[in-house]
Amino acid sequence: MRATIAGVLLLLAVPVPVSATAGWYLLSPIIALDGDSVEKSTSAKAVTDPPLSQWHHEGAFDSARECNAQRERNWQKDFALWREKDKASRPWLVEAFFMRSQAAVCIASDDPRLK
Repeated sequence: MRATIAGVLLLLAVPVPVSATAGWYLLSPIIALDGDSVEKSTSAKAVTDPPLSQWHHEGAFDSARECNAQRERNWQKDFALWREKDKASRPWLVEAFFMRSQAAVCIASDDPRLK
């Protein structure tokens, strides 16, 4: 059974519905586990199939430039963790978050795909 990771660990967050307002959103795919919880799972992956309206809302920004700068910072952080994943207690989770960072997108708040 697959479960979406809840905000149990500092790195994890629950997907938040996106409402259309002026600006840009940083969205990333949700993380799916192969078990009911992180403790009961042995693998995870970033799930890009759902519509963007169901993706994790990482932040709202006034411009595409600000959004992309945050996307890059997130990627750099996750890349640094990924490079050290062999030292992690759950390297498969580190891998999933790195894949999530790679798939993250900045999107205008009025983009029709958010509906």
